[in-house]
Amino acid sequence: MAVFSKKRPLRVSYGFNKLENDLEGRLITLEFDDYFLLTVYVPNAGEDLKRLNYRLNSWDINFRKYLKKLQKTKKNIIITGDFNCANEDIDVYDPIGKDKLPGFTPDERLNFKKILDIGFIDTFRNLYPEKVIE
Repeated sequence: MAVFSKKRPLRVSYGFNKLENDLEGRLITLEFDDYFLLTVYVPNAGEDLKRLNYRLNSWDINFRKYLKKLQKTKKNIIITGDFNCANEDIDVYDPIGKDKLPGFTPDERLNFKKILDIGFIDTFRNLYPEKVIE
């Protein structure tokens, strides 16, 4: 994972200081004067949902804690990357029966909504609230 920027950031950090979550290199944070830019690659629940527990009960929780910590700085926060989650039924082709598949389990979707609940906006859904993914 990499971030390319024409503007030099004040600081670059990797991960969120949780060894069990940082070993896979899934988070880069760039701090600028007025905002943070994060790029993230959220762990996939994996085949047969083998990593679902890790994702839900470790990574997602620590990521939200990290976001809340950044929010205390009062700087804007922009998050880019891959959340490995389809938040709404219209975010996936034919959602019927997919609730046991990685990225679409009720718990993964709930954890994604918890990010929205602490003040973040799904910009795609904000701009295109009714657009169905085909």
